[in-house]
Amino acid sequence: MVHLFGGGNDGKNGELRYKSGELFYRGDLVAGKASGKGRSYYKDGTLLYEGGFLQGEYSGEGSSYYETGELYYKGPFSAGKANGKGKTYHKNGRPSYEGGFADDLWNGRGRQYDENGTLIYKGDFVDGERHGQGRQYNSSGAMIYKGGFVEGEWSGQGEQWFANGAVSFKVYKGDFVGGEWHGQGRQYSSTGALVYKGSFEDGEWSGKGEQYYANGTVAYKGGFEDGEWNGEGRQYAENGVLLYKGGFRYGERSGKGKEYYEDGTPQYEGDFADGERSGQGRQYYKDGTLEYEGGFAEGEWHGQGKCYYADGTLEYEGGFSEGEWHGQGRCYDEDGTPEYEGDFADGEWHGTGRQYYESGALQYEGSFVDGEWHGWGRQYYEDGTLQYEGGFMEGEWSGKGRCYYEDGTLQYEGDFADGEWNGVGKQYNEDGSFFYEGEFRDGHALGVEEA
Repeated sequence: MVHLFGGGNDGKNGELRYKSGELFYRGDLVAGKASGKGRSYYKDGTLLYEGGFLQGEYSGEGSSYYETGELYYKGPFSAGKANGKGKTYHKNGRPSYEGGFADDLWNGRGRQYDENGTLIYKGDFVDGERHGQGRQYNSSGAMIYKGGFVEGEWSGQGEQWFANGAVSFKVYKGDFVGGEWHGQGRQYSSTGALVYKGSFEDGEWSGKGEQYYANGTVAYKGGFEDGEWNGEGRQYAENGVLLYKGGFRYGERSGKGKEYYEDGTPQYEGDFADGERSGQGRQYYKDGTLEYEGGFAEGEWHGQGKCYYADGTLEYEGGFSEGEWHGQGRCYDEDGTPEYEGDFADGEWHGTGRQYYESGALQYEGSFVDGEWHGWGRQYYEDGTLQYEGGFMEGEWSGKGRCYYEDGTLQYEGDFADGEWNGVGKQYNEDGSFFYEGEFRDGHALGVEEA
C-alpha cells in the first residue's frame, strides 16, 4: 500500500498532490495529513484507494484498486496495510481471496479462488502462503488434497485425491514433505482398494512396506527402493500362499532366497540373479524330496550338480548345461546302480564313456554318439570277459574289430558291418586254433560249408 505525503489544508475535501502536480489525495485532512474519509489516486488519475485514513495512512475500512482501475482489495486497514478480515479480487471482478490479513498478506483462515471464481483452497495462511491445515481443489471444484501445508506445499499429514472433472477419489493418505509423499502412508487404487502401505521417499515406495493385489491380499512385504522391491522381502500368491522369501534388487529376486509351490511346500532354495535361479541352489519335488542340487544359470540347471529320482535316489551327478546333462558325469538306475559314466552332450551319452550292466558290471567302454556306441570301443560279457573290441556304428559292431568267446579266446578278427562278420577276416575255434581266413558275409565264411 502507498504511504501518503503530508502537506495540505485541513478540513473536508482537502487535496494533496504529487510534486509534479497531479492529484494524489482528496478528502479529510488533519494537520496536513489524510485523516478521516478520502481517496488516493495513481498519477494518471486512476483511483488507487478509497476509505479511511489516519495520519496519512490507510486505516479502517477501505478499498484498493489495480493501476487499471479494477477493485483489488476490500476490507479493514491499519498502519497503511490490510489487516483483519478482507477480500481480494482478480481483475475480472471475481474474488481471488477472502479471509484474514496481516500486514497486507493473507494470514489466518481464508479461501483462495481462481480467475473463474472457483474455490481452489480453503484453510490456513501465513504471510501470504498456504501454511497449516487446509484443502486444495482443482478448477472443477473437486478436492485434490486435504491436510497439512508448509510454505505453500503439502507437508505433514494429509490425503491426496485424484480428480476427474468434478469427481475425485482418494489415492494417498499419510505423510508429505515438500509436496511429495514422504514418510509413512497408504496408496489406493481408483476403486478405493489399498495398493501399498509403508514408507515413502520423494513420492516413491522406499523403505519397509506392503504391496497388495486388487482383491486385498498381500502381494509383497519387505524392502522397497525407488518404487521397486529391494532388499529382503516376501512375495505371495493372490490366495495368500507364500511364493518366495529372500533378497530382491530392482524388483527382481536377487541374492539368497527360497521359492515355494502354491501349496506352500519348498520348491527351491539358493542363489538368484535378475529374477532367475542363478548360482548355487537346491530344487525339490512337491513332496519335499530333493530333486536337484548344484549350479544354476538363468533358471536352468547349469554347471556341476546332482539330480535325483522322485524317491530320492541319485540319478545323475556331473556337468549340466541349460538343464541338460552336459560334460563329464555319471548316471544311475533307479536302484542306485551305475548305468553310465563319461561324456554327455544335451542329455545324451556323447563322447568317451563307460556303460554298465544292471548288475553293475562293465558292459562297454569307448566312444558314444547321441546315446549309442559309435566309434572305437570295447564290449564285455557280464562276468568282465572281453567280448568285442573295435569299431562301432549306431550301436552295432562295424569296421575293424575282434570278438571273443565267453572264456576270452579270440573267435574272430577282421571286418564287421551291422553287427555281423562282413568282409575279410579270420575265424578261430574255441580252443584257439585257426579255422578260416577269407571272405565273410552276414557272419558266415564264404565257401565253407557248415557242419
